[in-house]
Amino acid sequence: MPIKFKFFITLNCLLIILLTNAFNNQVVANDDLIDRNNAITKSSKMVDIYINRSNAYDKLGDLKSAINDYNIVIELNPKNAKAYLYRGQSKSELGDKDSALKDFNKSIELNPKDVDAYIGRGDTLYDLDDYKGAIEDYSKAI
Repeated sequence: MPIKFKFFITLNCLLIILLTNAFNNQVVANDDLIDRNNAITKSSKMVDIYINRSNAYDKLGDLKSAINDYNIVIELNPKNAKAYLYRGQSKSELGDKDSALKDFNKSIELNPKDVDAYIGRGDTLYDLDDYKGAIEDYSKAI
């Protein structure tokens, strides 16, 4: 990947993080007017903001921060299959295979047609030496 392109991706990710943090600071500053938790849960756009920021953290290699944001998304919307998928991928990269497997299972439960969830679970099962389970998931992904 060319250096200019890597720089652009990194700069874009940092911009998303900065904008999200600035937005969060504004919400905190207005805490006297609106209870922050209620404001967040009423806004589906907040879920998108946290997903975008967590993806940016993930691309920057800050998997723990990404997982923290995915946790917030799941708290705001427990039926968000992509949040479980992405959190599972991050946990798997950190070596937490058992917890990643639970997230992939939940993602598949919520969206049984998501090919990426089957691939993620298949990869995790493979890493856990469950080759038969991995083959089954890879077959479902095809």
